[in-house]
Amino acid sequence: MEIILEKLKRFESTLDIENIKKEIPEAEILGYGEISTVFALGDDYAYKRLPIFKSKEDADKYGELYKKYNSSLQELEIFVPENNYYTIKGRNGIYVSYLSQSKLNPNSICHKIVSKANV
Repeated sequence: MEIILEKLKRFESTLDIENIKKEIPEAEILGYGEISTVFALGDDYAYKRLPIFKSKEDADKYGELYKKYNSSLQELEIFVPENNYYTIKGRNGIYVSYLSQSKLNPNSICHKIVSKANV
């Protein structure tokens, strides 16, 4: 866990999506939205960056809800990939939550299946 946390701190401190490969060669952007970025760091996990928290407590509360949500799905016997969360102090006084989960086969993701469907 400590190695992952150090990689995430490095990612956060050098965050420049356009030039991320220069700073962190193993980084791969998998997708991004209005406030989040999904990326890989050369391991078997995907990470989602959520830079929206004004305090560590708020970020950690969100992370605990993420873990509880995943546990609830597992209790219902729904497959949930291995997952975790990390909180890092980011720029401008914000706290960033990084949600992680083990990568899935890219061909099993819904939008890829739909795009290949002969509908």
